[in-house]
Amino acid sequence: MCELIERQTPTKSRETLAQSFSSFSDEGEMVIRIICEEYSSNNIGIKKARKWIALAFGIFDEEVEEAEYAWMDLAEGVSKLVGEDKEHAPISLMEFYRLLTMDCSSIDGAGFVMFQENIRRMSALQVKWFLRYWLRTPRNGVSCSTVGKAMADYFSDENINQYLQYHKHSIVYRYLTNSQTPPCSMQHGAYIKCSLAKSFKGKYPQDYVIDFKYDGNRYQIHRLEQSVIIFNRKGNVVTEQYPDIVKIVLDFDAHEFILDTEIYPVDSHGEPAEHKLLAKRVHSKDKEAAVRECPVRLAIFDVLSYMDEPMIEYPYRIRMGHLKDFPSEHRAEMFDKDTLLEAAYNRAISRGFEGVMIKDLNASYSVGKRSVSLLKHKPPRIELDVVITSAKYGEGKRADVFGSYGISVRSDEGFQQIGSVGTGFSEGDLIMLTTELKKIVDLYEKDTFYVLPRIVLEVTGDLISQDSEGNWALRFPRVKRIRRDKYAVDCNTIQDVIEMA
Repeated sequence: MCELIERQTPTKSRETLAQSFSSFSDEGEMVIRIICEEYSSNNIGIKKARKWIALAFGIFDEEVEEAEYAWMDLAEGVSKLVGEDKEHAPISLMEFYRLLTMDCSSIDGAGFVMFQENIRRMSALQVKWFLRYWLRTPRNGVSCSTVGKAMADYFSDENINQYLQYHKHSIVYRYLTNSQTPPCSMQHGAYIKCSLAKSFKGKYPQDYVIDFKYDGNRYQIHRLEQSVIIFNRKGNVVTEQYPDIVKIVLDFDAHEFILDTEIYPVDSHGEPAEHKLLAKRVHSKDKEAAVRECPVRLAIFDVLSYMDEPMIEYPYRIRMGHLKDFPSEHRAEMFDKDTLLEAAYNRAISRGFEGVMIKDLNASYSVGKRSVSLLKHKPPRIELDVVITSAKYGEGKRADVFGSYGISVRSDEGFQQIGSVGTGFSEGDLIMLTTELKKIVDLYEKDTFYVLPRIVLEVTGDLISQDSEGNWALRFPRVKRIRRDKYAVDCNTIQDVIEMA
């Protein structure tokens, strides 16, 4: 099925999926889990994956890299390298799923033994699709949105999107397969899609409050008695990354709630620190060291459920009233509408935050939607002319085209990368850029195509930051247009970037 869908348009793949559901039998839920990548992190990366593959098949690392380069895709290259001339006993779907979720932290562990035994049994086609999902780069053009639409078609249920606000795709599939209606209510451990903000354009709600837009990551925190679960904004459980936050939450007097929060890094003095430090929490294997090296603060700004009472249908003034039940040092700082917006904004910027949020006191919580009841006000966007120096394949419907582009400015040494951009392009732009850039690939390494500096983009960004190693980066870049009238030599310089910071 994956092989077929890879060559289809999103509309056709939707039809294929809907038709396939009837043949899934008892395995349908697991198929959905795989397609929507609803499985835990396996601690594998491209470099480690190459090593595991080479050892599993008894070949040299260089052979794996050569195959990857030849086919410009690790999974495709290895499947061609393996070939169909070997005997194989295709593994079951359950075995396939178990391999995706195995512990890959150590090549000396049980995970590698299981990996080696099973991948050597796979057909070339199974090898290809296992590696793609193992590395979370399926590149089959199927997004979770497509899966949701296919489920709506198959089950003839127009309420799919409502169900998906409260449950993962596999859970909704389980309910509907059993002729049950998924409960549209908040439950401990069931992630609720967060509300999304629109940019402030000068029009205020009738009644509103202002709070800081913290420079951290958004998290949803669930507590039921002594059980605490922390979700990131994608709905993945990340509780183990924040044992210090779990301890704080367990000290609260209230013992049953769901909170919308921001967790942001601080320095040794408790002042806001560079956002990039949070990567230590996300990627570090040594959780205790990560806590020491990246202290964080919790900022609670919304209450979605309180003492078993759902709150999302209530106006924000009611939900905000429950914030006082939590310690002030862990609440977002609020300003009423008598406080001038620019005064609050300037205070936020001087504290090292991103800006401010404007919240409609009369609005309910917009689950999974972008709403005018939630507005963000950030610094004016920076504009730069940059050149594309690298590219990576996208995900979902962008799986067959480059979806992310490394952007650089001129420097004394040639060109210096200041980030990557993937927003602001039309679908036609992406197809055209992919075709053009493939003709000027200079090097392929670690899933990245390094290209000659030929194509210039005009981009905007929120701000310019510098990391601990002195590298400069444009935060939240977006493409305004492709500059066919400019050459790489016309790009901005690193000195321009420094002066704008």
